[in-house]
Amino acid sequence: MRFIAAMVSLVVAALLLVLGFGFKFFAGPTTISVAVPSSSQMPYVVIDPAVLHLHPGFQTVTADGAKLNTVGYGQTSDVLAWLGGSAYERISANPKTLKLSGQQIDANESTKDAPTAAAAQDQKIVSPAGSDMWLGESTVEKAQANLSMNIGNDETVIVSSDGLTPAPSNILVSWPLPGPQFLWMDANVLMIVGGGFLLLGIGLYIWALLHMRRGQGPRRRGRGRMPKPPRPARIKGTKIPISGPRTGRRALSGGSSFVAIALGSLVVVGLSACSTGISPTPTPPPTSTDAVNTTGPRPVVSEKQLLVILDKVTTTLTTADEKKDLALVTSRLGGAALEARSANYAMRKTNAKIAALPAIASTPVQLFLPQTTELWPRSILVMVPAAQPVKKGEQPPTVSMVLTQESPRSNYKVVYMTDLEPKQRTPEVSASTAGSPLVALDTKLLLASPNDLAATYGDVLNKGANSKFVSLFDGTGDTLRPRIAEERKSQQGNKQVRVTFADYAGAYVPVAFATVDAGAIVSVQLNEVGTFLPLNNRDLKLAGELKALSGIEISNRPVRATYGLQLLMYVPAVGSTKKIQMLGYSENLTSVKLK
Repeated sequence: MRFIAAMVSLVVAALLLVLGFGFKFFAGPTTISVAVPSSSQMPYVVIDPAVLHLHPGFQTVTADGAKLNTVGYGQTSDVLAWLGGSAYERISANPKTLKLSGQQIDANESTKDAPTAAAAQDQKIVSPAGSDMWLGESTVEKAQANLSMNIGNDETVIVSSDGLTPAPSNILVSWPLPGPQFLWMDANVLMIVGGGFLLLGIGLYIWALLHMRRGQGPRRRGRGRMPKPPRPARIKGTKIPISGPRTGRRALSGGSSFVAIALGSLVVVGLSACSTGISPTPTPPPTSTDAVNTTGPRPVVSEKQLLVILDKVTTTLTTADEKKDLALVTSRLGGAALEARSANYAMRKTNAKIAALPAIASTPVQLFLPQTTELWPRSILVMVPAAQPVKKGEQPPTVSMVLTQESPRSNYKVVYMTDLEPKQRTPEVSASTAGSPLVALDTKLLLASPNDLAATYGDVLNKGANSKFVSLFDGTGDTLRPRIAEERKSQQGNKQVRVTFADYAGAYVPVAFATVDAGAIVSVQLNEVGTFLPLNNRDLKLAGELKALSGIEISNRPVRATYGLQLLMYVPAVGSTKKIQMLGYSENLTSVKLK
C-alpha cells in the first residue's frame, strides 16, 4: 500500500505539473487590449466609463508618446469640473457596434458642462498631475504611464501631458483574460499543488523502502518448540453468505479500487473543468441601477477620495516638518494653520530645542463631514489621531482639521488645525454620504454668528465673570479659559514689567458646518496680544520662543507678542437650552514685535 500511495501521488504530481506548465506557457494571450483612437492635438483626452466597461474585469490604461504622460481617474463630475473652460477630446463607445470614436469638445461647451467650476477656475494651473480630484493617478516623464483601476459607472479617465502640449498619442485600454483552469486552479496554483504532491510522493516512496528493509532483516529463533497455532473456532448454526470474486482473473482489493476510482474521477472532472474563459466578443457596457441624488448638491468629496487627500497631506507635512521647508508646507497648509507652522519653523531654525508642532495620521478617520455644494471654495471637516507616541493602553489625542479647496484645479489645504478637548463630546452631524452645508457667517439663527464668535469669546477671556457674554458659554470642559486666566494672573505679579492683554478676531475667515440640531461647528481664529512694558529703567530679557522668533535677547522697548488661538466650537441655535461649547483649541506664538 505504501508503494501504491507513493505512485498515485507521483502520477497526480506529474499530471498537475504538466497541466500547469502548459497553461502557463501555451495558453495564449492573458489580456485583451483596445487602442483609443485619439488623433487630435487636444491637450486632454477623456475616456467615458462605457469604454472602460467594454469587457469585464479590472481596467488598465497606458499612455505614452509625450514628454510627460499622465493618466488619472475620478468622479465624472470632478473631471468635468477640472476641465471647465478648456478644450478636450472625449472618447465614447457606440452602444450598438461597440466601436470607439472621438469627439472634440471646445472651451465654450466645456464651460456649459461645468459653469460654476469654469467661473472659479485657476487658469494658471493646466496640468492635471497631482490634483486632489483624482482617485488614482500615474505620472511618468519620458516613459509609459500605467494605471490599473476598477472604475465605477460614474467615474471617468483623463489623459494628458503637461496641459500645454498635445496629449499622449498612444493610449491603450486593457482587460485581463481569465486563464484556463483545472479543477478551479490556474497555472500558478497547479504548479504549487503539483510540487506538493511530488514531495509527498517522494517521501512516501522513501518511507516504503525503509519499511521493506526493516521487514526483510534476520529474525531470532526462540529456544524449544514453536508454539502450536490456535485451532480455528467452529461456527455453530450460523450461515454467512460469501461473495465470489469480482470479474476478471484477479479482483483488486478495496484500497486499490478506491485509489483507482479517485484518480480516474480526478482526471475526468479536471479535464471537464479545463476552460479558458475567453469571450470572443466584447460585452455591452452595463447600465447603472444606482439611484442618483437629484434633490440637491452632493458632498464635495467621497470617503475614498478623502483617504487619497489625507495621505498626500500627511506625507507632505511630515517631510516639511523634518526639513523645516516653508515652501513645501505652503502647498498643503493655509490660513491660521500655515501661520502657526511658519512661525514654528522660524523658531526651530534659531533654537533647535524648540519642539515641532505635532504631526497627524491619515487613518483612522474618526469623523468626516464634507460640505454639500456645487460652488467654490469647498471645505471638509475631518478628525484624525495625532501622530505622536503615547503610553501603552492610552489613545493619541484627536486633531480636528478644516481643509479648503479654492478652485477645481487647486488642491485642498488645511486652514485650521486644533487639538480636541479630551472630555468634550462632538455634536451629532450628518453622515458623510449626505454631507452638510456651510452656515452663513453673518447668520442670526445661532447664539453667536461665526463672524462675532471670536470677539465674543475674547471678551469673556478679558473680563471673565464681568463679561456680558459669559452666560452664552459652557465652562464645563473648557480648559483654555482657566489656563489663560492663571497665566495672566502670574504675569501681573511682576513689578518690573507692566503686562496688558487684548483679544481680537484673527484675519482668517471662519468656517461653520451645520449640525443635525440646526446648530453649527465653527472653526475660528482669535489673536491674543500681550504687551510687555519694562519699568524702572529696566530692560526686558527675552527667552525661549520669544527670543527665537524675534531674534532679540535684550530690549529696552515694549515688546508685543501675538498668540494665535485656533478655536473649534459648537454654537447652538437660537432658542436652544444648550450653551456654546469649546470642542478644542490650539495656541501658538505667531509674532513678536518691538513697539
